[in-house]
Amino acid sequence: MEKPIEFSEHAKLQMKLRGATDNEVVTAIHSGKWENAKRGKFHSQSDFAFNKKSPVNQKFIKLKL
Repeated sequence: MEKPIEFSEHAKLQMKLRGATDNEVVTAIHSGKWENAKRGKFHSQSDFAFNKKSPVNQKFIKLKL
């Protein structure tokens, strides 16, 4: 059984700024390709359709990465 994913307040804020949903982040965690990131951490990325203006800079974005 998988351990449940809990989001910190910082993570929730970053998700809101990026227009990401809880389900999208969980999908990226479970099915994304993991790579090395800075300071010994790991990074996973998945693409999701967005097709609207960014909540941060109001530029139109086709995909959330």
